[in-house]
Amino acid sequence: MKIIGHKRIIEFLSQNIQNKTLSHAYLFTGPPHIGKTTLSKIFSQVLQCEEILKNLSKSKSIKFFPCNKCQNCQQILSNSHPDTIFLEGINPVGIEEIRNLQHQISLKNFSTANYKISVIENIERLTLESANCFLKTLEEPPSNTILILTTSFSELVLPTIVSRCQIINLNLVPFKEIKEGLTKEGIDEKFAETVSGIVAGRPGLALEIIKNPEALKNQLNLSRKITSLLKGNLTDRMEFVKKIVEFSDKNNIEIERILDFWIGILRDALLICGNCSHLVVNQTLKWELENYIQDYDILYLKDFIEKAFMARQKLKTNTNQKLLLESLVLSM
Repeated sequence: MKIIGHKRIIEFLSQNIQNKTLSHAYLFTGPPHIGKTTLSKIFSQVLQCEEILKNLSKSKSIKFFPCNKCQNCQQILSNSHPDTIFLEGINPVGIEEIRNLQHQISLKNFSTANYKISVIENIERLTLESANCFLKTLEEPPSNTILILTTSFSELVLPTIVSRCQIINLNLVPFKEIKEGLTKEGIDEKFAETVSGIVAGRPGLALEIIKNPEALKNQLNLSRKITSLLKGNLTDRMEFVKKIVEFSDKNNIEIERILDFWIGILRDALLICGNCSHLVVNQTLKWELENYIQDYDILYLKDFIEKAFMARQKLKTNTNQKLLLESLVLSM
């Protein structure tokens, strides 16, 4: 398990550890498959790693790489570390789970680790009642406690939670960095280039595609279909909406994923219009985009990206998916 990209964030967190300026709570934000879960687990390992603790005690500089050999590292990898607690998944988190978490981090350490760490994935899952209960921990955390939260939808997180955290925004990873990360893992360079060019800056998705070749074909088809909508007529666009609603089986998470890629491709189109094509993350689609956007201008693309973002947010409000997406393509 390695982090691809996010070098500035790694440097920032390393300095926090080295200079003993750690926050009691971090909120990792960014789109799905950007690396939030991987970063939170590796950060937990680095904080608890026995080898790194030895170097810190000798005032040696540290690197953001856990040894993966000590007992603490091994237990965190298997989610069995007694002082590093993970609340993972997509289901709502109720008040009893938060109370149980509060009890666990109030206890003395069971291991040789320096900290009590709690990692809560998708913090927006907290109900209003459990979020208010969790606020007490954020306001008065037990000593040597570090809370690591992740979200793809920071706008859905209680503002009082957000304001009490150190915000770490994970941005899209450049094509070149994803390709380099994959080749370092032993992936064939040509294959790594193809995969890196269609994942819209999301290294997590690249790793998923590497494990499942069929996913590469599906992603290429989806990316090209979305790109072709820029030239398609209204009938093509409405048919696309019908297919993705049927394909996703009305699953909001799957539709959010498709909208994320749609927004990413529109972002690339906007960059090309602004003569910044070197920043395009979907390199495999670059030539097609250059041909498709000749009839579009920057203001139009910017306006449509904002509408796509709004549609993505409305999916969380139980809006009729088909009507929402039809309304979006009608505004193209």
